[in-house]
Amino acid sequence: VRRLGLKMALSSRALANKLYVAEDFPVKDKPKTKVLKGFLDNLGINDVLIVVPERNLILEKSADNLPKVKVLAVEGLNVYDILNHQNLVLAKDALPKIEERLRR
Repeated sequence: VRRLGLKMALSSRALANKLYVAEDFPVKDKPKTKVLKGFLDNLGINDVLIVVPERNLILEKSADNLPKVKVLAVEGLNVYDILNHQNLVLAKDALPKIEERLRR
C-alpha cells in the first residue's frame, strides 16, 4: 500500500508539471543558503522537496534557513512530504534508487 501511495504521489507531481530533475546542485563544498535560493529562484519555485540519493549534510544545511524547502535522501522519501510541498526536485542520480525502491 505504501509503495502504491508513493507511486501515486510522484505521478501527481509529474502530471501537474511540478517535478524537476536536477543534473547537479550548485552547493558542494560548504553550506550556502544564498546559492541554493538562487538555484531555486532560477527554476521559479520556492515550496520544494529536494530528493538526493544519500544524505547530503551540506545541501541540508543550505536549505535549513529556507522556509518550505526540505532535503531528503531516497530512503526517507514519503507520501506526506511529497504532498506537503508544491514542487519536487529529484537529483538525477537518485532516479535509479527511487525506481529500485518502488520495485521492492
